[in-house]
Amino acid sequence: MSATGTAIPTNSDWVDALIEWWSPPSDFASDDFAAWTRRMQGFTLDVQRHCYKACCAQAEAMWTVNERLSRSLQASLTSRRRQEVLAGQAETLSHLLEGIATQAKVWAEMTQNLHKCCCAFTEEAVKESRAHAEPGTARESAHKSVVKEVGKAAA
Repeated sequence: MSATGTAIPTNSDWVDALIEWWSPPSDFASDDFAAWTRRMQGFTLDVQRHCYKACCAQAEAMWTVNERLSRSLQASLTSRRRQEVLAGQAETLSHLLEGIATQAKVWAEMTQNLHKCCCAFTEEAVKESRAHAEPGTARESAHKSVVKEVGKAAA
């Protein structure tokens, strides 16, 4: 059995147009590319910083809850009377719910911080793309072709 060199035919005009739109243009000056690279590096550093802070807060919350849970479980297991057992179980549940609430708070803060970071990055990109998409430029024609091809693919 031998394989032939034919490719599977696809309707990838809209994909090519999207790739052309998102890739740096061929007339990208080196200063523009350096600015684009610096902006991308700043964005990734911000995202990493927010994720690192969230990870540290999650780990701290888990250590605190783990320590409190072990103490309340030990107290519950060494109890002799019914009221002490119930109080220990209530304390254990309280610590567990407190840990869940702390984790939810950390995730919510991280999500908000990442949202702000992404919005700022997107706003910068939109401002720059508007500046580059002046009438008559290759970038503008690429944008129009992307819009047209995506509209065809969606229909």
